Amino acid sequence: MYKLHTKKQELYFDEVIRLHYEKGYGEDRISTIIPVGHTTVNRWIRIFAAGKETEKTVMPETKIKEKRKISESAESETVSRAEYERLKAAQESFAPGYVRSVRERDPGIGGVKLWMMYVKAFAAGHPMGRDRFCEMIDRYDRKIRRRIRAPRTTDSGHGLPTYPNLVKSFIPAAPNQLWVIDMTYIMITLGDGCAFCYLTMAFKRIEGLQAVPIHHSDRGCQYASREYVGRLKDRGISISMTECGDPKDNAQAERVNSTMKNEFLKGMVFHDICDVRRAVSRAVDFYNNERPHMSLDMMIPAEASSRTGEIARRWRSYRQEAIKKSAACAGCD
Repeated sequence: MYKLHTKKQELYFDEVIRLHYEKGYGEDRISTIIPVGHTTVNRWIRIFAAGKETEKTVMPETKIKEKRKISESAESETVSRAEYERLKAAQESFAPGYVRSVRERDPGIGGVKLWMMYVKAFAAGHPMGRDRFCEMIDRYDRKIRRRIRAPRTTDSGHGLPTYPNLVKSFIPAAPNQLWVIDMTYIMITLGDGCAFCYLTMAFKRIEGLQAVPIHHSDRGCQYASREYVGRLKDRGISISMTECGDPKDNAQAERVNSTMKNEFLKGMVFHDICDVRRAVSRAVDFYNNERPHMSLDMMIPAEASSRTGEIARRWRSYRQEAIKKSAACAGCD
């Protein structure tokens, strides 16, 4: 037997000899079938023919078949690797453009939500995995830098009558059982360099169905004013307010405003109210019809609105767990 010095020789030596002597293939043709250069093929053939090592007899048929399987497997692996590299290059060239197109409509959308949209849009086209997608966002310097400080916009020291928190242990079960509301400010820069804040109102409708909904807000003077409260009472709407300045007591409304300002309107400069209206209109459409939501099991609101029953979350709500546990204990009593 010949002494085979390398792993490549162990894998392909017998197959090279078989193709040359049994099939009559030349060195160049063999090198296109076996991942070995034609000079190496030539050297192996000369080693075999000259008998420079131990005399080698005709290979047993079982040995030939075994080496043939190894060769075919290696050739298939080489082709698959090449196809993978081509697919990877195509993904890397396409994904940044897709991120740019989405960020034009939603400048502050996060990486995981972007990846969910990308997978949904190109499910049949072998989309890249989440970790590589997020690494690509980082490499192209497209991570979102969150603003930390926020100005105080609620005045609760007004001396006007306030109302108790009716939703502290309330979980809506159908559309329009609960409305939550909050106000925020959007800056409009005037031509002379002055600026003022435009007051906008953001509603979030919680799924449920009830003839008379609960209106829940913070204790700001705008919600406690005589005119505002009077309109709610005229329509038979129950009034609920937070008990302190903790934003968690009105978390859904706070979250919608944060998404609007720090995601959709991030980095935008407005010069008149028409600019604001157009931007907000586009943002609301994108929010409801394209943006996935962790609170809706990464569905879009348009999809979730047709579902019945409780929808799974991609995060844990300790508040709801505590409310359900308390209700279960009360039922046992």
